[in-house]
Amino acid sequence: MSDTEHRSFKILKFVLRLLCAVVIIGVLIWKSREQLNSCLHAFDYKLVLPAILFYAAHHAVCAWRWQQLAKLQNFDIKFKEALSLTMQGTFFSLILPGGAIGGDVVKMGLLAKRQKKGSRVEGMFTVFIDRVIGMAALFGLTIVLLLLFMDKLPQLRIPGVEISLFQLKIFAYLILALCTLGIAAAIGIFFHRSFEKIPFIKAMMDWVDRRFSNAVTRMTTAADLYAQAPGQLIVLTLASVFFVHLLVVVPMIFLLSGTGFPMTGANLLLLATAVNLGNIAGLIPLAPGGIGLRDLTVIAILSSGGTASGSGETAQLLMTGVMIFVSLLGGVYFILDPGVKNTTIDRNEP
Repeated sequence: MSDTEHRSFKILKFVLRLLCAVVIIGVLIWKSREQLNSCLHAFDYKLVLPAILFYAAHHAVCAWRWQQLAKLQNFDIKFKEALSLTMQGTFFSLILPGGAIGGDVVKMGLLAKRQKKGSRVEGMFTVFIDRVIGMAALFGLTIVLLLLFMDKLPQLRIPGVEISLFQLKIFAYLILALCTLGIAAAIGIFFHRSFEKIPFIKAMMDWVDRRFSNAVTRMTTAADLYAQAPGQLIVLTLASVFFVHLLVVVPMIFLLSGTGFPMTGANLLLLATAVNLGNIAGLIPLAPGGIGLRDLTVIAILSSGGTASGSGETAQLLMTGVMIFVSLLGGVYFILDPGVKNTTIDRNEP
């Protein structure tokens, strides 16, 4: 496949993913258009501002987490630099075909341009580990919330889809299994030396090392530095649970409150479960930024908990608007980024 054909394929793929998001959102709006119209007219729009602020705050925590992970690799990254690159990665996650992974790739590229020669692999590895810690926190929180939510499965209804309780339970256990495997894979990265004892894996790593200038050796050495600081990794994972993934629930509290939905203890558990399962669904690369599948999942779970018709749809669709708005702000960081001319991330060798 030529470069032109490859670019055309990527563009087509992005257009199809965008179309998928538009179709899902369009169906949700059409099916609840009367209730949505009523809720939007009665909505308390002053609650949108705190929703935006809290969602933006979760990106600031993500930047801080990456900064701390970079310090463990002896990189000197200022918080404002970490925030700038994090927001730029978020922006490209929205507009690039690769979604969150595409955003991380761009973030790695932007970081590489700021680093001194000879430390780029280690620097880019910090972005990868940041994603690993975030995903492990999301999977762990989802396991806890889903187990607490299991007794509500009989009430779950997915708009336009006929599904039995048995199928829902199978799906729930599948999510639990995948989350458990995800956590195990994350932990396994820090115990890679055990896997290197397997001849096939060792041979494959050596082959990749020869092809890519000892990149595997440098990354495994970087992983060893993280393995020597388990306490800090645990703290960063717990911080991700409470100040990244649960913090994302807070904007939805404001938006649901704006529709008149009462925020009782049971409803908070319902909302936290819906948002986190929605974020899991958003990982499926069918639409840019997880838009569409996330909305469908959150609305379905909120409906199962007895939210008034139109309330869940209104809050989630406004939340999607908040996410897009904050992500687009990352484009401002990209435009104003001084680049390598005025910023350099140094690595202080131990």
